[in-house]
Amino acid sequence: MQSLPETQSKNFESAAIPGCPILITTPSKACFLSQEDGALETVPLTQASRLVMGPDIIVLHAGYVSEKLNLRHRPRFDLLELFAFLCPGQAITPTVSGLAIACGLSPSDDPEDQAMLVIEIMDSLFSRLSQEKKDQFLPLLNFMNGQNNGWAWAPYLIRSMGAHPTGYSLSDITDWKERLSVWEDTPPPPPPAHHAVSEDEAETHLNQWLSERSSNGDHNSEDRPQQKHYTKQLTKAFQPIGSDGLPRIVLAEAGTGIGKTLGYLNPAWLWAEKNKDRIWLSTYTKNLQRQLEQELDGLIPTQEDGQDTVVIRKGRENYLCLLNLEDSLRTAHTAVQTQKRTASGIMLRWMLATDDGDFTGQSFPGWLIS
Repeated sequence: MQSLPETQSKNFESAAIPGCPILITTPSKACFLSQEDGALETVPLTQASRLVMGPDIIVLHAGYVSEKLNLRHRPRFDLLELFAFLCPGQAITPTVSGLAIACGLSPSDDPEDQAMLVIEIMDSLFSRLSQEKKDQFLPLLNFMNGQNNGWAWAPYLIRSMGAHPTGYSLSDITDWKERLSVWEDTPPPPPPAHHAVSEDEAETHLNQWLSERSSNGDHNSEDRPQQKHYTKQLTKAFQPIGSDGLPRIVLAEAGTGIGKTLGYLNPAWLWAEKNKDRIWLSTYTKNLQRQLEQELDGLIPTQEDGQDTVVIRKGRENYLCLLNLEDSLRTAHTAVQTQKRTASGIMLRWMLATDDGDFTGQSFPGWLIS
């Protein structure tokens, strides 16, 4: 067992963050940091449960730690929950190092260093409260706090904003509907033009894209003759429909590493731009959808009204239902279980931050579900 330097120990007493112990686990050992006296203790993972005297302990992923150590009580202070609430929609690696990087801190692989790093992470996250609007933020925190028996982080966040835990009205947390953009149906667009894409146009535009990538430091922008041949052949699919009324179909196959994705995106984008219409790209998996989006990142400009030009579309089961969210908030309002309030509050924060409400997207904290 060792202790923190005296100067660092004194900082614990004046911090606005919870002063309960911090537990860091690895596949083989656990590190326990007492914020009361700064003492550090590292033990084999099989002995870690003896260090946990109750639920008031700070961990990373409470559900996982509780199950891994077979704890009687689920740890109340989950650092991942705090991050998901204060930084909604921000994708991270759900580790101490991932949180540190997201907070602009230097990561560490050493469990004892990570235990001390947790304090800096909490300080960094709490400092973000100054960016929140009190009139919108405090009612939600009071909802999650319940009668001081709800989300463990809530009273600390409330006091850090210069307020005190109070009651709340359900209408105070359902005003989020007023902050959503109003959806208006628009008339269908006019029929697209039928301008063809030539092989020369496709090759010239591909060179332009590769040049832009190269200037941005992308090492996958080298000149590949097979890629140019591939993209030129695909222009046959973007010719006007003939007198027979049948669509132009091209079945193309190419080897690994020639740049197929950019090869077919290139004439597709050219056709859409020339004919003022949209192109639908159907993929077999959701990962391929994200790959296509990343492939076009920086190459396709946004629209004049600021809307994204590249949009991912999935089945409705992949998206948050606002009616279900509202029902969840009302149910959590009278629920005894703390987790329902916590989950509903974090979901509401994420909903207000996300661009598309996509559960399977990178912005959703899927690691909190387990």
